[in-house]
Amino acid sequence: MARTMIKIRKKNPFTVLYIERNKWQLFKAGQSEPIVIAIPEDISKDLQIQSKATLEKVWAAATKQHKLTPAPVVIVLSEDVLFSQAFSQVVEPNAKEVLDFCSYVPFEDLHTIVIPRHTESTVFVVPVHFLQPILELLRNHGYRLVGVLPESLTGLDFSGHDHNTVVEHVNSMKDELTTFNLVPEISARDIDEDSFYSFKMSPKIWGMIVFFLALVAILFALIIWQKNENEKAGIGVDPSPTPVAQTSTPAPPTPPSDLTQASPIVQATPSATLGTIQVQNIDASQATHTQLVTALEQAGYRIQRVAVTTPVDQATLIVSTSIPEEEVDELIALITKDLSETPELELSRSVPEGSIILQLTTSDAQETSPEGEEVTPADESPAP
Repeated sequence: MARTMIKIRKKNPFTVLYIERNKWQLFKAGQSEPIVIAIPEDISKDLQIQSKATLEKVWAAATKQHKLTPAPVVIVLSEDVLFSQAFSQVVEPNAKEVLDFCSYVPFEDLHTIVIPRHTESTVFVVPVHFLQPILELLRNHGYRLVGVLPESLTGLDFSGHDHNTVVEHVNSMKDELTTFNLVPEISARDIDEDSFYSFKMSPKIWGMIVFFLALVAILFALIIWQKNENEKAGIGVDPSPTPVAQTSTPAPPTPPSDLTQASPIVQATPSATLGTIQVQNIDASQATHTQLVTALEQAGYRIQRVAVTTPVDQATLIVSTSIPEEEVDELIALITKDLSETPELELSRSVPEGSIILQLTTSDAQETSPEGEEVTPADESPAP
């Protein structure tokens, strides 16, 4: 079997936990000899963890006594906690031979792995209710599981090798760890050169980080809320109006109207030369057709039933495309419903990029109001 040797960081190689039925040995860099943790027989009776709480107490006592700290860890299972079977041919995990062998193992739930070796295979089985509580215990204490291997696969005699040999040899078995893992959830993608030397952050630390981020979010929300309240109350706002530069042609005065003030998004500016009415940012949910017509009347224009107050050849209404298509059709109908009484008026419609233009064109430079009054031309009439 090919082995991929990796560079071992002397500063932080991962720990080896050798598990027997009633004794665990922790091979850790920097220790002169393994740390031995005795496991009472009633805890792992018949290869079943009978009491997770008692196992937790045993591990907590060992952690305190030996000052253990979380680290990447490889679990090596001794031959007395495994069931194994060698086959003279290469078999698949779901092959009949493997299933028959597992049926003889006196446990219902098993972790199983089949290791092919050229022309033969070996099957290893370990009871789930023995191994799973051990994995959970280590995770709860912040250990990062790098792999779970059978003792025979390492080629080591853990009772005969010195401490440093075990640590260095298992640290070099990256190929075995990524290929022959007894626990499916620990896969090759979880093991890279960097992850060999990292460890799982404690849940308490994660909780503190989340709590701190929540406090920052709440504080930020309170600052925004207080700022909005101050703006509503006028605190810190300069009450003096901003001076506006006067144009050569001042706009006609707009009579006060609650309707226009309720819809400030409607802006209509008359032009004495082109007669252009530009309405921007129209939202059908905020400005009805009545509001639109009222705003245009207040700006100096009279639509349809009354002639335009400024004598122009044409009046153009530019409407933002935020008005739905059906609303535009209703607006056309609103403008043209009295067109039959003034046949000299023509309505054209175009849709250039970014706007919809409704153009009302007269045949003469002057228009007559429904009351029969002629409108004075722009260069001779006072400002409306």
